Amino acid sequence: MKNSRHGFILASLLACAPVFAADVVTVDAGLVGRYSSIEIGPDGLPSIAYHNGGSGTLEFARCEDAGCASAVRDTIDDAGGAASGEYLSLGFSANGHPLVAFYDTDDDDLAIARCANADCSGEEILRTLDASIEDTGREASMVLDASGRPLVAYVNTTDHSLQLARCDTPSCVTASVTEVDANSGNSRGTGAQLVLGDDGFPVIAYLDTSADSVRLARCLDEACTSALLALVEPQVPTTVGGDPAIAIAADGNPIISYFDEDDLALKVAHCNDPACAGPKTISLIDDRPNGDAGRYCAIAIRPDGTPVISYQRRALGGAGGSALRVAECSTTDCSGDVRVVVVDERAGEITGVDTDIAIGSDGGAVISYYDVDEQSLKVAKCSLQGCDGPGDRVFADGFD
Repeated sequence: MKNSRHGFILASLLACAPVFAADVVTVDAGLVGRYSSIEIGPDGLPSIAYHNGGSGTLEFARCEDAGCASAVRDTIDDAGGAASGEYLSLGFSANGHPLVAFYDTDDDDLAIARCANADCSGEEILRTLDASIEDTGREASMVLDASGRPLVAYVNTTDHSLQLARCDTPSCVTASVTEVDANSGNSRGTGAQLVLGDDGFPVIAYLDTSADSVRLARCLDEACTSALLALVEPQVPTTVGGDPAIAIAADGNPIISYFDEDDLALKVAHCNDPACAGPKTISLIDDRPNGDAGRYCAIAIRPDGTPVISYQRRALGGAGGSALRVAECSTTDCSGDVRVVVVDERAGEITGVDTDIAIGSDGGAVISYYDVDEQSLKVAKCSLQGCDGPGDRVFADGFD
């Protein structure tokens, strides 16, 4: 195992010959697929909420199989253009109907759509969660608490602060809003990603874009009226923190993937306590030359407790296009061997934008993402054993 110049652990890659592909399918086409959010529904199959860039509407697809080779699609009622579907996050209510938190670009507000059935084909109920005069609701990330009430983390781009909206009931007629981390002269809350800790309280990873750092807020109650704030990785000596993603690791502590903008690399920080207050294990996952790796990352935990991360890797300058990659950790904190798999790559074309990841009912990862050149929403399905199936390439030595 090799240490980088900053003292981080360089995660080595498993010795393995190139093999062939995870299943990749196009779910919807025609300038659709940005801001995708994927979840496994009550039926054990993936569902995806995403943005239609042509009509400016919020879209929904319920997959009819584990790999989403076929899907039932519908447009969630835009209520005259209000449901634009940007910065969105998908969840499911107790009755199995989808809920989507999103940014209402007409009113610059955080909003939520409640579907009337599993396909979102009925009359949806749209509600505003934060109707302040400020610009609120970008970077929405939603979970449901044990009582079925939606909680949404997001950024107030007027005050440059991280906020949390907690619905007062599962139907979300009204919501209470808490300012979790005020700007204090800095811009905080960009890239907000929310999970529930083992205590059932919100845990949020986000950026301080003024200080170029990754931060974490561990809420001390369900509404996050008080929270412990911590630096995950400070700016010194590099510029870090693009596109954070968070999960709760097998040991009950947060694990965060993010893009290091200085090293142009994907990194993972494993917290060694629930508040991330103490020393962290920071691992360098993908830093191949002649490109950058780690944008649009998402992280999930497989049944064996090991993390799997989806992300974009692109050539320097963008002239060589970009690819969807998956990093499969062999240890629960990602400090050990890591297998990096190329899932979708076409010479000179751009793909792997806005990735999101979930673990299917079979234990395999399923990834939604936007393909820029094909202007389409795609899904990649991995097996329980990993994302190396017919068509993929696995890199063993860290160099393409």
